[in-house]
Amino acid sequence: MHAISHSTRLRRWLAISAKLGIALLLVAVVALLMLWLIGALAPKINSTTTITPPPPPRNPPTATATLTPIPQTQEAVGVVSPIQQTVLAPQIMGRIVHLNLHAGMTVHRGQVLATLDQAELSARLAQARANRELAAAQLSQALDTQRRYTALLKTGDVTRQKLDLINTAVHAARAQLAAAAASVNTAKVALSYTIIASPINGIVVDRLVHRGDIVAPGTPLAHLYNPGRMQLVAVVREALARRLSVGQKLPLSLDGFHQSFLGTVRRVVPRVHAASRTFTVKVAADFPPGVYRGMYGRLQIPLGSQTALLIPADAVEHVGQLNLVHQLVHHRLALAAVQLGRRFGSQIEVLSGLRAGDRVELPANHTTRSTTHTMQTKGANP
Repeated sequence: MHAISHSTRLRRWLAISAKLGIALLLVAVVALLMLWLIGALAPKINSTTTITPPPPPRNPPTATATLTPIPQTQEAVGVVSPIQQTVLAPQIMGRIVHLNLHAGMTVHRGQVLATLDQAELSARLAQARANRELAAAQLSQALDTQRRYTALLKTGDVTRQKLDLINTAVHAARAQLAAAAASVNTAKVALSYTIIASPINGIVVDRLVHRGDIVAPGTPLAHLYNPGRMQLVAVVREALARRLSVGQKLPLSLDGFHQSFLGTVRRVVPRVHAASRTFTVKVAADFPPGVYRGMYGRLQIPLGSQTALLIPADAVEHVGQLNLVHQLVHHRLALAAVQLGRRFGSQIEVLSGLRAGDRVELPANHTTRSTTHTMQTKGANP
């Protein structure tokens, strides 16, 4: 019993000693941490040590936030259409014996593209010429008889009545000769219709017939258009059509071309589409080669101007969801969070966070570029 009591006291003493040791260790750690925080453990500065002053503040490139008038435009969409286009069609019925047509072919005005069978019309022309010669012979005979009867009338060998009949025959012969000459001209014109030539300088869009086909007057053979005279046909809301006038200059763009064009309003069609309440506006422009009918384009209609606070876009740093700028305040740079709006070329709109006249730091590789600001409003058309 005495041995058991001795071992129990020993274990209790060891437990108390361990707890005291842990407590003393924690106190020492806290004390050292407090000394480090107040700088007691930092190395002392020798009185002979030279202290290097901080570098002078740098003079970074800056830009000023400026209130800039931005022209407002509203976008109207449309498609490219040729100003000069035509349908190649015959004026008479006939069978095609020659055809020089294929899609994409470049043609010139007066170039022969198709020929119809000329056999029947050539025969009609020959018959008309023969009838003209017959009428000429009959007129010559009637004139001879008229001269002879006129002489006999003076001697009394013929009566006045017979001379009148001869005079009537001369008038009839002359009318027959004129009719025969007109028939010749008609046959020549009909024969010329067998040769179908291009009425414009342009491009063949498609070919609708083949050699050997029999075509009637007005049957389309092909569609042609002049690629040198193109226009954008746009659909404009009724409220915006009043802002447009013939001869007005408007900027426009085409999808697939990384450039803008300056167009001239040719026509505002004086008719409203009842379902959409829109007008059709035709704007001509000098388009480069490679612009074809049916291409998609956008017309910019001016609406006035609106003021926006702009800074260079490369002055903004994007950190997560934040947009930050280095603002120069009292010759010192300070971070400022800004809310951004639309971008206009190399400039960007600041909705909040800066005021007009505030200066922001620019990156070292910033380059100044001249930019034309235009504020576009999309969804102009239903």
